[in-house]
Amino acid sequence: VNENILVDQEIGGEMRKTLVHFDRNGFGYTLDRESGDLLVAEKFDPAVNWATHVDMKTGRPQVVDEYSTQFNGEDTNTQNVCPAALGTKDQQPAAFSPDTGLFYVPTNHV
Repeated sequence: VNENILVDQEIGGEMRKTLVHFDRNGFGYTLDRESGDLLVAEKFDPAVNWATHVDMKTGRPQVVDEYSTQFNGEDTNTQNVCPAALGTKDQQPAAFSPDTGLFYVPTNHV
């Protein structure tokens, strides 16, 4: 659903051709668009609480048991999870400015 932004940026002191994706799950992912390597996976909304971080070796989020249907059951009404079903980022596009070097990401706080 969400766009992929192509950016040439410095990561770890090296210029990289990257693909950046801000996901509904509240994490931003940066991949090397030549090798496919996952370079960065971080929360872009500090309110996100369903996962603590992304395992950089597997690329999988480390889910907090309290908010997991795997541990609580599919029919459990989980409360106080962020983001809500709408997602941290919905269909509004994010953008990168080469002038500022910043990403601009619209977010939902429901």
